[in-house]
Amino acid sequence: MFDKEYYLEYFRSQAKHEPAKVNYYYAYDLITTGLKAKFGDNAVWLSEYQHIVDWLNDSKGYGLLVTGDSGLGKSVICRDIIPAILNEQDGSCSRTTCLVTTAYNLATDGDELNLYSPKFIMIDDIGTEGEFVKFGAHRNMFMEVVDFAESNGKVLILTSNLTIKQLTEKYGERTVDRLKNICWLVKIEGESLRSGRKGGNGIPEKFRTYGMDFNSKEEADAFEKEQLSIKDKIDNNVVEVCNSDKPAYREGQPMKIVWNPDTKNNMAYALLKHDWNKYYEYVKKREEEDKIPF
Repeated sequence: MFDKEYYLEYFRSQAKHEPAKVNYYYAYDLITTGLKAKFGDNAVWLSEYQHIVDWLNDSKGYGLLVTGDSGLGKSVICRDIIPAILNEQDGSCSRTTCLVTTAYNLATDGDELNLYSPKFIMIDDIGTEGEFVKFGAHRNMFMEVVDFAESNGKVLILTSNLTIKQLTEKYGERTVDRLKNICWLVKIEGESLRSGRKGGNGIPEKFRTYGMDFNSKEEADAFEKEQLSIKDKIDNNVVEVCNSDKPAYREGQPMKIVWNPDTKNNMAYALLKHDWNKYYEYVKKREEEDKIPF
């Protein structure tokens, strides 16, 4: 007997889901701001970043796989900045828009894919996860996520310190070929931005390594008073607020705008603290003031 509902459900399950797309005009500015907030004087604009900007400007429904050595900004851009862009584009800040996890945590976060069914799935540092055993069965959670994304029209955003060859050795040629079909591949090359970069723009070392990882406001204020006083004789042309007017960057040159510790109300501070609501206030303000990227 012909079962109409059975076949309708079957064809629904086989239908191709339309992947979500990214169209974000201010990608370049947000990425430069985030890199400055994270790396300070060590931050430089690498040519490969432009491919990520192009993807954010118009992803055409494809995902993103960014590879390269550690310390090149992959995680800052893909784990911290891109999800903020996606949430803003979607008008929400929930896991239904973008689920952010690491390869190591896939075993525990994987179940949330079915729970939230996010449009975008960001997995940091793929290739580092181990094999997951559940009820005696060995499972490769990353390959299951790739299956889920491909079958349900979800967009993958991935980072890895491994090369494509190394990923192929770990996951197999079939899985990597599937990633190539559904993702833009961006390979970032260069020296680590975290420390040890030659050159620089003359900012003292304490400014280069400064971060907001304090246990309390009092501890941060004490550090600023003792170490980062404006009485320090530092070139004011070097130490500027991150959202000063329209800085120009050249490939391979240090970004000469760093966070001014005496001005907490700026975009870099909000970005570094993951205060997205405050960050978006600055974005909106700049749009209203300039009508151009900040």
